[in-house]
Amino acid sequence: LLGKFLENSSKSKASQTIKKLLNLGAKTATIIKNNQEEQIEIEDVQVNDLLVVKPGEKIPVDGIIINGNSFIDESMLTGEPVPVKKEKDQKVYSATVNQDGRFIFRATEIGDDTALAKIIELVEKAQNEKTESQKLADKISTWFIPIVFLLSALTGLFWYFSGAILSVVLLNAISVLVVACPCALGLATPMATFVALDKAASLGIILKNSNIIEDLIKIDTIVIDKTGTITEGKMSVKKVFINVENYSENYILQLIGSLENYSEHPIGKAVTRYIKENDLSLFDVKDFNLHKGLGVQGIIEKHFLAIGNQKFLKTMGINTENFENEQLEYDEDKSVTKIFFAIDNIFAGYIEVEDKIKLEAKESIRRLKEKGLNIIMLTGDHYQTAQKVANKVGIDTFVSNQLPKDKIEYIIKLQNENKKVMMIGDGINDAPSLVQANIGLAISNATDISMEAADITLIKSDLEILPKLFILGDVAVQALKTNIWWAFSYNIIAVPLAMTGYLKPIVAAIAMVLSSLLIVNNSLRLRRKF
Repeated sequence: LLGKFLENSSKSKASQTIKKLLNLGAKTATIIKNNQEEQIEIEDVQVNDLLVVKPGEKIPVDGIIINGNSFIDESMLTGEPVPVKKEKDQKVYSATVNQDGRFIFRATEIGDDTALAKIIELVEKAQNEKTESQKLADKISTWFIPIVFLLSALTGLFWYFSGAILSVVLLNAISVLVVACPCALGLATPMATFVALDKAASLGIILKNSNIIEDLIKIDTIVIDKTGTITEGKMSVKKVFINVENYSENYILQLIGSLENYSEHPIGKAVTRYIKENDLSLFDVKDFNLHKGLGVQGIIEKHFLAIGNQKFLKTMGINTENFENEQLEYDEDKSVTKIFFAIDNIFAGYIEVEDKIKLEAKESIRRLKEKGLNIIMLTGDHYQTAQKVANKVGIDTFVSNQLPKDKIEYIIKLQNENKKVMMIGDGINDAPSLVQANIGLAISNATDISMEAADITLIKSDLEILPKLFILGDVAVQALKTNIWWAFSYNIIAVPLAMTGYLKPIVAAIAMVLSSLLIVNNSLRLRRKF
């Protein structure tokens, strides 16, 4: 009973982040009905409702801005204290705080489907799961109690047949029962796990299950994607080259934008945004098809349009050789990618998009390498861009022109060499690799499918968190081992002392409580180390 009380009490202290998250949500929302604003309870909000958020108010549910703009404080989700500018067509999240603007947004996720609710669910689920060490400790604990009763009985018999008086026989037998501490064994692993998971959540790291903490220290190789992981994933169009004369440039841009509008890839989003910024309308698309790692195709205005890398167009018999080897002009700290497009199976031109390399990428990679981790960059981009980015951030090994199946095969090859691999990515292309790796990690701008495939999600798209994640894993496992060592050492020493009569019941009781409190305190020290 004492062990259960200490576990529940300590778990409550360890779950401070969840408690804070639960209290963050808005209680009411302002809905637009019949051109009138009306305040309703948060439980009454429905998907597709139009909601108004004024300066200083919390955003009630997840949604997309349809009118207005503002700066949003998302620190409760990302840990980033700097407000983020949000405009039309951008996503906003429940419980984040509107700073200075008024905007209208359409509700897209409510209740348990919001990002906040999913984070809370994942953390609670992970805390309720047992690690392999905890399962082993539980098995030992099931045998521990009957063994203690047996030792207590044997102690009583020993002292009885040794001629001791009855009070001494009973005191020594009871001392064995009192000093033995199954609660220390029961607390040893869950306490360290609870605190580590909660601390990870406060850093913006969501672990899907508790076993990941112990698996982290086994990782020796990190395979990392480029776009949206090492780079910011906020691409912009740098150059458009048109290779045909029978269509106007605006018409071709409309065709391209219409097709890319169906894509979740950062390049597709950049192209679509470029078209909209030039006030060009979009057409309907038929027979849209996504070819992972290659490109997209579809029928627009009775034209067959294909957009992607040179491999994609080559599979259709379209020649791009005169243009694919042109030197790209690079800006400092930026990655430039070229995509090709064809209209009705005729090469029609290419688009160059650029993406800024994350400021913290180089330092984060350096710190990971200092821990002895081997960093490998796999990218679907061409060699020239891959080399430039790898050199900039200090990655020695990189492989370009990688399709999704190529990334999986590369990871399998590493695993066959007895490497323990973490895959870090953010796109649909990365989902299969995230599953194949020993640990899959998706960053915050990840698509839903890659986040589902990942074991770890970084809420904040910041590579600085990665070294902290590995440090947390090291410290947590060290605390776990210390707890287990103390639990076993205490019982191995204390029980024989009680059997020999050196520990009286009152001393044994105090020792047992102190043993449990020591484990609790050692685990809670994790919170103070970060």
